Amino acid sequence: MQARDPTRLITIFTPSFADEDNTNAQNLTVKEIVARLPPELFRVVMISEGKPDPRIFARNNTKLLPYYKHGNTALLLMRSIASRPDIYFYPRFGPLDRLVFGLRKNLRFKTAVVTHVVSAMSSATCGSLAARSIVEGDAVFANSAYVAETVHQTFGIRAGTIYNGIDRRFYFPRLNDVNVMRFHGAAAHSGIAFRFSVEPFFARHRI
Repeated sequence: MQARDPTRLITIFTPSFADEDNTNAQNLTVKEIVARLPPELFRVVMISEGKPDPRIFARNNTKLLPYYKHGNTALLLMRSIASRPDIYFYPRFGPLDRLVFGLRKNLRFKTAVVTHVVSAMSSATCGSLAARSIVEGDAVFANSAYVAETVHQTFGIRAGTIYNGIDRRFYFPRLNDVNVMRFHGAAAHSGIAFRFSVEPFFARHRI
């Protein structure tokens, strides 16, 4: 299998919002990861509806796609295909994600899916798009050891653990609280964990 050209940037497309005021837990995690990814290695394409996070706006090799009131699925699908992403990161559970999975299955759209699971899995979730993102994911991570265990029990897939990201400009530990400092340190470095988790995968596979 042909190895990836080490001089070419890895392109990531994520259906996540870069907006500064978007405090959805999943978007917060993606923003913290993107803000920490080295721009000399990763090109990132994501969505923006309002004022973007200044760290992401100032990041080199970052493209923000506008989000409109209507017609976003078709537009984002075309733009994502045009960007030729190596990684479809943090799939959600909407029509865009369903189309991307369909392209991968039926047209062999050569984009790797990296899934981050944030809720416990069970037999009740087996038919969901969340389950599909796990089963068809090229790399699967959970936001806690417990969630990772439910992924393994339900699907037989061993997921790594990457904690949800936090913005240390607004969330910080109490002074002299060692346990809280350890947790916040682990969460704040989720971008570093993501980088070193996916790089070995792409070192072994043709993108």
